[in-house]
Amino acid sequence: MIADYIGDFVFFVDIFVNMFTSHLADDLTVACEPRKLFRYWFRHTTGKMDLLAILPTDLIFLGMGMNKPYCIFRLNRYFKWYKLNEWFRRTEAMVPDPQTLRLISVLFKFFIMIHLNACLYYFVSEQAGLNSDGWVYPGEAKWRKTGVNETNEDDALSTKYTWSFYWSFHSFTMIGIVQQPQKEWQFLFMTAQFVLGVQLFSQILGNTIQTVLKATDAARKFRNKIDAAFQYLEMRGVKKNEALPLSNIPWGR
Repeated sequence: MIADYIGDFVFFVDIFVNMFTSHLADDLTVACEPRKLFRYWFRHTTGKMDLLAILPTDLIFLGMGMNKPYCIFRLNRYFKWYKLNEWFRRTEAMVPDPQTLRLISVLFKFFIMIHLNACLYYFVSEQAGLNSDGWVYPGEAKWRKTGVNETNEDDALSTKYTWSFYWSFHSFTMIGIVQQPQKEWQFLFMTAQFVLGVQLFSQILGNTIQTVLKATDAARKFRNKIDAAFQYLEMRGVKKNEALPLSNIPWGR
């Protein structure tokens, strides 16, 4: 939880900076007056998202107890997700290969989705009862306890997270090749997993293909120019052996 509150502190600093960041007004003048900056920030969509992100939802822990502070009640922090998209958007304009950065962005967001899904899987497993069937945590793992009244609740946090992350990654990538659900709500949960997995996989595949095409596009255009130059020289009666050094020009120049 220390890392959570460090993140909250960073959020407060970021909000304070955004609140008093100058911007170009409608009359094409730079707005610098603190009162106008605050009013602009408060009325803007990002200001509302900032306020939602810092709502003190942690107070719910006081009623539930601090033994199991479920992180699901801190999901409102993800309203700051737009800052990550903004960082990638601005960085794309400053790097020589924006397509690769877009691919990294998609992969990073994919792993974030796997992490959130892993947390959700363990949460629903805990609510249904660990070891209650072969689908919930720890599934078919070798360390699964099968004795009477035995559960895997005392497993190390790293063990719980590793299995949950593996299950989440497996359900997203190996659609249909997973441990079969055994209850009705589990079938509905897995159906949502498969739909989300297809969407994420298609997005990653599309971005990968686009990156490869963009990487080879410059070389293809240069090759077309060289071919056009050869045709022009041939029309002018230049011999092939005299024009041959033209093909040795590196396309990256």
